[in-house]
Amino acid sequence: MFLRRVALVGVVGMAICLLSMKTSHAQGLSMTDRDFLKNAAQSGHYEVEASTEALARSEDQQVRDFAQMMIQEHEQMDKELNELAVAKEFTLPNSASMVQRGKIVTLKGKEGLELDQYYAEQLGIKAHEEAIELFEQQVEKGDDEEIVGFAQDALPLLRQHLQHAQSLKAHVEAKTQ
Repeated sequence: MFLRRVALVGVVGMAICLLSMKTSHAQGLSMTDRDFLKNAAQSGHYEVEASTEALARSEDQQVRDFAQMMIQEHEQMDKELNELAVAKEFTLPNSASMVQRGKIVTLKGKEGLELDQYYAEQLGIKAHEEAIELFEQQVEKGDDEEIVGFAQDALPLLRQHLQHAQSLKAHVEAKTQ
């Protein structure tokens, strides 16, 4: 019995050692960088999931075009973020946050013009305002040069998305008048 416990402790010890070796680089990341990677990944998942829903259910061609653009461009950004995280040996979340998933559920409960309005406002404008703030904070306060560079490079695209979302909201609101 004693030898079995010693062997088990040895195996567990080796596993912990191997795990710490694998995550040692990620542990070298500051909390700011780790939080950014996590939040940026969740934001990307949120955009893609919400846009997929809008693309499938909206009857407005401009909403559908915007949603298609969001899917394509955020999937590309997510791919680049994932490659960066792999290089940093950091595991990204594979879904939106709980709050973001709640907004997607709300979107799924809407139809027609209400769906378009909610998508344009919550998932177009507000989501991009939040993403821009997140990425700007990383540029200002981030510690890892590569992660800061990723954030800096992504900002022009996020700002462009916000402008498109504002135009989309104006288009959708014009349909109510």
